[in-house]
Amino acid sequence: MKMLQKVAAAALVAALSVAAVTAEEGAKSSGLGKYVKLTLGYATGGADTEWDFDGLKISEIILYKGFEVVPTFGLELPISALEEKNLSLGVEGSVGLTFGGNEDGAWKSTTTVIAPTVMGILNYHIAAVPKLVPFAGLGFSVPIQIVSVEYEYPVITYENDSTVVGFKINTKLGARYDITDSFSALGEFDMGIIGVFSWAIRAGAMYRF
Repeated sequence: MKMLQKVAAAALVAALSVAAVTAEEGAKSSGLGKYVKLTLGYATGGADTEWDFDGLKISEIILYKGFEVVPTFGLELPISALEEKNLSLGVEGSVGLTFGGNEDGAWKSTTTVIAPTVMGILNYHIAAVPKLVPFAGLGFSVPIQIVSVEYEYPVITYENDSTVVGFKINTKLGARYDITDSFSALGEFDMGIIGVFSWAIRAGAMYRF
């Protein structure tokens, strides 16, 4: 099962790379809108772990909180039926990087989450305030959860490491403000609603080509 999950994660990363290159080539001839985003923020959640205590297999969820950075490549699709309703559709590929941990009494943990993500984004263009664009998103990711835990007892210190590949469905709500035709500032709230639990609040910038 672990091997299948790792293969799925590797396949998703490869698919994102191929999709980004293909989309960029297609955008040159089709008039698709291309953009990149970089967001930073605070994230928390529960990382799936699998421990081996002297041959005893244990699975548990380790809570974490910490810093997150998410580079993103996206496309805005020219769909006239949506544009007539002041809407536009985007498709994004990103890799979220979360660095966090937790501490409780005799133990402390360090967590790193690498989450390749594909998400559809629906933008609403407010006629009265054209520079302000609220958006909502729905997608999926395959988070690679790397956790180290240290247990400190009076006579012994025990350490263990775990790497688990999971799956989650993500939702996103946010808004951007178009400072110029190419540059925007944005804020967003992201939550995993099915599968691996997590939520994050981020702010950042967007550049359209």
